[in-house]
Amino acid sequence: MGKEGEGDQRRKKPPDVLARLPHHPAKRIHELLPLELENLSRHTGNVNREVRTDVSDPEICSATAADAEGISMVILDSLRTSNAKDYTSNIIERVAQNFSPMHILALLNKRDVVVARLGRRIVGTAGLDGDVIRTVFVAPDVQNRGIGRRLMHELEYRARVKGITTLSVPSTITAELFYAKMGFVTVRDSYHGAERTIIMERRL
Repeated sequence: MGKEGEGDQRRKKPPDVLARLPHHPAKRIHELLPLELENLSRHTGNVNREVRTDVSDPEICSATAADAEGISMVILDSLRTSNAKDYTSNIIERVAQNFSPMHILALLNKRDVVVARLGRRIVGTAGLDGDVIRTVFVAPDVQNRGIGRRLMHELEYRARVKGITTLSVPSTITAELFYAKMGFVTVRDSYHGAERTIIMERRL
């Protein structure tokens, strides 16, 4: 029988994650941290691999003409995936016709449009049209990670800078709960044929 504690000494110690990060000054911490967490999980077995998907922090910035195709892809993908449970395919495709890259280019000249980027990929978008928030979409594979909330916060900030005191949003059935959590209240329903839109407002 070995001495007390001998077995513990033979065990490999888990790496000190934070201590290792400063040795890579050329890289951003959020790029290194997922790799270090994976190393740590091999030693401890207690780190959930899903944490890696939450480390990347999307950049929220103004959209440019070069973003038109990426914005179109996010909107069309979200319409056909997320909104499909609340609207018929005919309604979805009719709405989708308004969001081709050429249509997006035209919108960029009329609205204050922001995007969320993960690396080079656009994963979300939203627009401010006067005192109306429009076209808030997040790519289906990265929804429920706070990206939509960050887009809304950016538009609310820009609205305050412009002196806007009340914002409205024409919400889909799909997004009604999201806007309610952001402090918007339902004012009325609006119909375009069979398409139901919920008009919501919030005082800033």
